[in-house]
Amino acid sequence: MPGAKEKLTIRRVNTRNLQAKDSLEFSAMLNPAKYTRTSAVFYTEPQDSARGEERQRKLAKKAVDKLDLDELVLDGTGIVDAPASTGDVDAQVNLLRRVLNDPAGDANVVNAVVDVVWGTLVFRGRIASMSVNYTLFDASGTPLRARVKLSFIAYDQSGPMMGAPSGPQTRQIRVVAGDSLPLLCFTAYQDPSLFQAVALYNGLTTCRQLLPGERLTLPKLG
Repeated sequence: MPGAKEKLTIRRVNTRNLQAKDSLEFSAMLNPAKYTRTSAVFYTEPQDSARGEERQRKLAKKAVDKLDLDELVLDGTGIVDAPASTGDVDAQVNLLRRVLNDPAGDANVVNAVVDVVWGTLVFRGRIASMSVNYTLFDASGTPLRARVKLSFIAYDQSGPMMGAPSGPQTRQIRVVAGDSLPLLCFTAYQDPSLFQAVALYNGLTTCRQLLPGERLTLPKLG
């Protein structure tokens, strides 16, 4: 509904068609106070040649982008207003691990590709690290509150984005629950910042709320 508070969502992605799997997602009980996006560039120093040519600093590669969520608070005290289906702290942690496909130390398991979506933030990647700090317990030792730190590495996809518009034609899509304009623009154009242009093209007065079943036109951009 208009004015509803948008929750940070971590949603599993099907790597075959790069569409979100609606049945497996985690919504934050409390949105984080901040997040950090980091990218770095690495260089190599080539060895001196036999001819004594001047050594040149050459770009080797650009490191993958990172996203760090410094603190997601999971609460089981009942103080925070949340749906009954949210469950206790252990249930919330287990759901988060399922969405992320946490290998629990098994190096042979590849973590799932997920979309981290909140407002204009759309980050597609895999979990690199997850730590859970339990800070409150009941008399039996059951966790009542936890603070989770997550670090993601961007998904390195080879080849063009599946379903991206090509040529001069436009195409129509049907909105499903959980879709947002930044997420749709990321999937179609690999650029979530184009959401305002798509909103204007479709005559939308708000970029926040999309109705399931609504049809949108994705124009050729750029």
